[in-house]
Amino acid sequence: MPERPLSRVAPPGLLVVESPTVALTLRRWLGPDWSVLATGGHLLDLPRRREGIDVAGGFEPTWELVRGQGRRLSDLKRAARRARQVLLATDPDREGEAIAWQLAVELGAVEGSGRIRRALLLELTPQAVARAVANPLALDRARAEAQLARRVIDRLIGFRLSARLSSALSPGLSAGRVQAAALRLAAGWRAAAAGAPELPGPVAPPPFQTATLLQAASRQLGFRPRKTMALAQALYEGVVLEDGISRGSTSSPGSGCSLPG
Repeated sequence: MPERPLSRVAPPGLLVVESPTVALTLRRWLGPDWSVLATGGHLLDLPRRREGIDVAGGFEPTWELVRGQGRRLSDLKRAARRARQVLLATDPDREGEAIAWQLAVELGAVEGSGRIRRALLLELTPQAVARAVANPLALDRARAEAQLARRVIDRLIGFRLSARLSSALSPGLSAGRVQAAALRLAAGWRAAAAGAPELPGPVAPPPFQTATLLQAASRQLGFRPRKTMALAQALYEGVVLEDGISRGSTSSPGSGCSLPG
């Protein structure tokens, strides 16, 4: 069946997706009344060379324009000013919600507006696109802030822990929230084996970095990388045990990673 333009399902406007390749496809489906642009991923992020989080000021992050995204953001703002309707159709996960939220802020609509709305593309078919465009939603602040908070946690743990590893062990070592959990477990095991009390922060080298974790899981267990990373994420997020309480590698004070400020 030939592809039919979907330009009549909603007023003419701007549709924003993440992928330039997806944008090309949607331009064919939506027809000339719609402008379809791509963000190319994140437009804003934490600073590259400093922590960028005011811990004393309530963990307020500083978001900066991602290098190379200045012209893209300018194009999006210009197209949004001309459009009668702006639909933010970034990916339907928390990360996509955060990208949509930050773009809405840049467009002058902090929580969206009657003109700036969210569209969820759950599959890439003409029918799914028609449904998403015809049924726009409000931006989901809770999901966006959940992702942005996760990014802040990644930075707080990774930035400080990586600095300690580089200083204590070898320059260039890095670690994030998953490696930090493994590091804290290793520190506890070493302290228990020596009969000493556990220390409040990491004192042992990490048993794995991401690359070596994937290699060991593949060699010893036959796991594919996707399965290995899913299990590592589940370890971090926690599992519900028989007592009904969810426990993970960083879900309690006794197993968390504590670093000096």
